[in-house]
Amino acid sequence: MGKSQPGGGTMIKVFPLKEDGLYQLQVQLPRPLQDKYGQKIQLEFSVSDRNGRYRATDLDYAINSLKPITISIFRREHKQDNWYVHLSTYVPEIPVVHTRKNGCLGIDFNADSISVTYVKWDGNIEYARRNSV
Repeated sequence: MGKSQPGGGTMIKVFPLKEDGLYQLQVQLPRPLQDKYGQKIQLEFSVSDRNGRYRATDLDYAINSLKPITISIFRREHKQDNWYVHLSTYVPEIPVVHTRKNGCLGIDFNADSISVTYVKWDGNIEYARRNSV
């Protein structure tokens, strides 16, 4: 189980790497195994988004906000004895705040200009501007 402090404090830690989208899982081995395998095992991995879930963004949020990350490592005998690593964390849902009373902002990016328009809650244009780039 992860701790919400820099670097963790546990036997298993997750770090973002400088390479685009890669992370490192670091497992500190118990002393009896260190002579044979070394002090730590380091694995690099990537996280892909799936089914509308932004898993890489959630993992980045947990790491940067020092939120606990639960890490499970297990082997599935029925799947050719492959090892699996599962990471889970709690990421609060950020509510979308929008009401008609706020109006609407429209931005149009073109090859030679950018246009901005603010439409008030009643549908009337309050502000419109076009800037050449």
